[in-house]
Amino acid sequence: MISRIIVISLTLALSANAAFASSGIKFEWPVPGSVAVHETILKKGKIAKVNYDIFLQKDEKENLLNLRYQNFKILELNGMDLSKEENQKTNQKVIDMMTAVESAMPTVVIDPDGTAKDIIGLDQTIDKTLELLPSKSAEDLKSLKEFLKSPQMENQIKQKSLEVWRLWVETWLNCAPAEGKEDSLDVEIPVGSATFISKMKVKNLGPSKEYPGCVKFAADGTFEGEEARKQFAEMMMQLVSRVPQKEGVKPFSKDMVQEVSRSTHLEVVIDPKTAQPKTASAHSDIHLKIDDKARDSVEQHDYVFDWPKK
Repeated sequence: MISRIIVISLTLALSANAAFASSGIKFEWPVPGSVAVHETILKKGKIAKVNYDIFLQKDEKENLLNLRYQNFKILELNGMDLSKEENQKTNQKVIDMMTAVESAMPTVVIDPDGTAKDIIGLDQTIDKTLELLPSKSAEDLKSLKEFLKSPQMENQIKQKSLEVWRLWVETWLNCAPAEGKEDSLDVEIPVGSATFISKMKVKNLGPSKEYPGCVKFAADGTFEGEEARKQFAEMMMQLVSRVPQKEGVKPFSKDMVQEVSRSTHLEVVIDPKTAQPKTASAHSDIHLKIDDKARDSVEQHDYVFDWPKK
């Protein structure tokens, strides 16, 4: 259980949060409006291809926008075509779980200028996820629910939800250097109740050949060093303290966290007149050394946006 908590927490750790002057890119998504998203996911050595729609509409009560996920569908899992009935039958449990969890994605609340402000529906997302877990004892489910709904973990899940919008849009609204130039952002990374300050380098790679009128940007950020290790270890201590200690299991201590790093590379092809992305990707290399045991992993998300033709 502790090992899973550590991996989940570091996977969520590098969620950028920054506010900067306008870059010259304008946020002009159609409201109300929608776009079909095709996503390829590499995680834990497994690849999945999924489709879903995102809908942007005005909030009924405030001068804000709500981004909702709908119509989630798994197309392929580790090369297996899930449109074929025989493949659906043999993978039905996995399909049902992934579909239900992704369909319960919380709504992202966005300012009219394109800045992500908050998410809503987090409790429902957590409850839905717990319902779909393989059979566990009532005690284990209670402990896991308390863990996921702890302030530290809720903040991490919230930041992960906002991170997708920052990849698609917000990073480039905040920083879009001229063609061939590079700039940097001071990025706030929430780690439990603390905040780690890191620099993200942003580079303008020039006009897109595939998408006329659009520009390609790349950004690189890291979560590493002694201060990052200390803050991550402190967050882990806060989280693990909420999990009942099992007999015979070595108690977790902050000193067990020896090395922590996560490097992230982002890319986007985006229309500077509207901030509508055409493609986007996020690649993360994660390294952990806990109690003399090293663990490395890679996570990749690739997105293609199928905007309605005008």
